[in-house]
Amino acid sequence: MKIKWRDIFDNRTLGNLAIITIGLIVWYCLYNHATVGHLLNVLFELLNPFIIGGIIAYILCAPAKFFDRHLRKLLCRGEKDRSRLCWRLSIAIVLILMLAFVSAVMAVVVPQLISSVMMFANNLQSYALTLNKYVQEFIQNFIYADEMVQYLTNSWQEILVSVTSALSSILPSIVSGLMGLASGITTFFMALIISIYLLSGKDTLMAQVKKVLAALLSRQKYASTLQISAMSDRIFRRYVIGQLCDALLIGVLTFVVMTIAGMPYAILIAVIVGVTNVIPMFGPFIGAVPSGLIVLASAGIGKTILFVVLIVIIQQIDGNILVPRIIGESIGLSGFWVLFAIFVGGGLFGIPGIIIGVPTWSVIYSIIRLMVEKRLAKKGYPVGTQNYREGHPPLTPQPPASAGDANGESAAD
Repeated sequence: MKIKWRDIFDNRTLGNLAIITIGLIVWYCLYNHATVGHLLNVLFELLNPFIIGGIIAYILCAPAKFFDRHLRKLLCRGEKDRSRLCWRLSIAIVLILMLAFVSAVMAVVVPQLISSVMMFANNLQSYALTLNKYVQEFIQNFIYADEMVQYLTNSWQEILVSVTSALSSILPSIVSGLMGLASGITTFFMALIISIYLLSGKDTLMAQVKKVLAALLSRQKYASTLQISAMSDRIFRRYVIGQLCDALLIGVLTFVVMTIAGMPYAILIAVIVGVTNVIPMFGPFIGAVPSGLIVLASAGIGKTILFVVLIVIIQQIDGNILVPRIIGESIGLSGFWVLFAIFVGGGLFGIPGIIIGVPTWSVIYSIIRLMVEKRLAKKGYPVGTQNYREGHPPLTPQPPASAGDANGESAAD
């Protein structure tokens, strides 16, 4: 008698088996979390060049497309197809520009940064005494209760000792880390080679992914997946790459302004301000506070006031001119959801989570909004949020809105 496996293993049975298998895998990972964590660390180290190469390829893809469009206008005028040649030339141009930029940073910025950090570390004790003098004078002049003065003085002394000891232990690590950048050259070049392969075979890889998705998903889910992927790519590319470019411009602008104003440690302050500017909302404050303390301890109150004024001007230029032009329109999140994404992303993944938390939550938020609006339109309810601001939602179904109206209301949100 021939066994009909199709009748035995129907869709429900296969689904139950899949759930049981996933449950066993999760239980094993939780029960042997140390072993699984070690294996994941080993796997991450092995895949590290591929991950970095993928990030490099993703960042370089946009400028490569820019050069590709202009090269096609110049080289693809005849009947002969030179699209592949244009794309390879675009990759070569972008890689040359990137290597030139990295070489300039390694040759100019890194030595000066190491010198500034070492100089600051050597003068840390004297700077701490100067800063302590300013704070005690402020407490004595503006606080009139003797008990409060004593309490604030003791608290400040404890804070100063803790910060000084922490910086004394951290600064040598920073210097050694900066000097140890050469150890990552091998990984960088491996990642660079991988990124070249990814960029060269971009169309083939994307076609293979679409082919697999088309085989596994229904037509409707396949179209939805492509739509969500395009939306995610647009949000991430505009936000993450825009933030990195904006941070670079702010760092360069800060260095130029600090140098013209005669500020001490211009390169160190520019790096601090530029790096922290990547963090949404809190980045300018996080970078300005330690930079202001460095200026206060090394150059006095007059330079510190000038530094605060210059930082405020730079941040106004950034918020009103650079960010709208580089990042573009808003990613569609209110201030509350931006804070939510920052805290959750930072709590789960640290600094990388803070950087990618906002665009990740923007994608999730957009997907949820599309699903909700689709179900509302199917029920005949209006999809615009303004229709639900007062009272309860409309209970009387309305005629389904046209695609243009729905899109218009969604864009208004």
